[in-house]
Amino acid sequence: MNTASDLPELVLRLSRLAEAEGWSQGLNPAQGAALAYLGRANRFSRSPSHLADWLGATRGTVSQTLKALAARGLVAEVPSPRDRRSISYALTDTGLAAVS
Repeated sequence: MNTASDLPELVLRLSRLAEAEGWSQGLNPAQGAALAYLGRANRFSRSPSHLADWLGATRGTVSQTLKALAARGLVAEVPSPRDRRSISYALTDTGLAAVS
């Protein structure tokens, strides 16, 4: 593998390795990706809709992913002080340790 034509195969391999790592931490790949995103996102980008856009997933899927992470104590809901309908998510200390 020494040519540019091998690049797609290498990218696919890296993607598979990243997915396998998510499972090795006891999380499915979507949960691992969500946790990693929340670990890097600023406070304005931690809403379920931002996460759904970043993951390329539906809001329903992201909602279930966030509920599972919350049940494991990795994330916590943060209500908006200005809009009672709006929430965002923050990593808990356990979640921070998981992404470190």
